[in-house]
Amino acid sequence: MKTLQTKCDFGNSATARLDRVVQQLTGLSRAGVRGLFDHGCVSVNQVLCEDSAALARSGDLVQVKYNPHQRYKELPRRAAEPNPAYRILYEDDHLLVVDKAAHVLTVPTASGKGKTLIDALDNAINRDRPEKLRKRLHIVHRLDQGVSGVLVVGKTAQAAAQIKQQFAAHKPQRLYIAIVKGDLA
Repeated sequence: MKTLQTKCDFGNSATARLDRVVQQLTGLSRAGVRGLFDHGCVSVNQVLCEDSAALARSGDLVQVKYNPHQRYKELPRRAAEPNPAYRILYEDDHLLVVDKAAHVLTVPTASGKGKTLIDALDNAINRDRPEKLRKRLHIVHRLDQGVSGVLVVGKTAQAAAQIKQQFAAHKPQRLYIAIVKGDLA
């Protein structure tokens, strides 16, 4: 096992793409570098990094642990298939905002029956990740099964906790719309 590391110093530029830093450090091809990310060989400031397009900042410690005699093949990328259970409205490193379809459970029930939104999101987010790099999603709030609408899902426990605090303080503004057929009493 070989360990290479560098303390980033980009001079006048505050950031650089992480894959370029790893490529300079290892001398590998771009595909080889992406393979290192896909197999959990790269860390930034002692935190595992799986996004080769992430930005490194001056002062970051980039470390690569790998076997130079092994080929770390890049994992295949599949196009995301549309899912009728949800549509992603926004995504970053910390959270997902999704539009949940009606008649979809948000989380499993006590009986464990039915496919859920969290299962569908987990499959989509972790589709191409090795087991040790799988992300755990954190439900912040729920919508009833028969209701469609926007949900926020944390991609980290810390983000989910902060969003839950905002919901508890009634900071997000909520808007409810109902479509009704016929006359209401």
